[in-house]
Amino acid sequence: DRPDRPVVAELPAPAETPDTPAAALAAEEEPSAEEPAPVVPGVEGDEVDQVAAILREAAAEPGFGGRRDEILEPLKLVIAHFVVVAERVQWTGSFGVSERYRGGRTVAGTMQDADLPLAVSLPKDRNAWADALKEGATFAFRGVFAAWDGMYDRGRFEGDLLAEPVDQEE
Repeated sequence: DRPDRPVVAELPAPAETPDTPAAALAAEEEPSAEEPAPVVPGVEGDEVDQVAAILREAAAEPGFGGRRDEILEPLKLVIAHFVVVAERVQWTGSFGVSERYRGGRTVAGTMQDADLPLAVSLPKDRNAWADALKEGATFAFRGVFAAWDGMYDRGRFEGDLLAEPVDQEE
């Protein structure tokens, strides 16, 4: 039996390298209980709804660049947190990818609760974990919007795990 929500175990924070765009992740202070979660300016809903709304609008935009780049601009200003439903794991290419993620893995899947295609690039130190990931597995992700993948009409994020799935059959 699979639970409706993933069971997760906390992971230790990965070592951050100061020469990556994701260094902003390391510098982010955790919000206090009194502070609202980070929001995308001008977009309604909770964080997942906001990110999903922007990605859906970008996917609906025909062609490359131009208007799509304007739509995606607010995503570059926030650190997004969401749950990924994995479909497949692939090697991360080197074109348009931050140094920390080259040689790592990219998990293609969907954003849980939004049924929206996306890809998340993980650092090299997560390769063994990502290679063992099974289709349908879920994991919490925290990262920054990196690029629009026009071939697959999906957003690609760079970041790391917040938590890793616990095997339910142990």
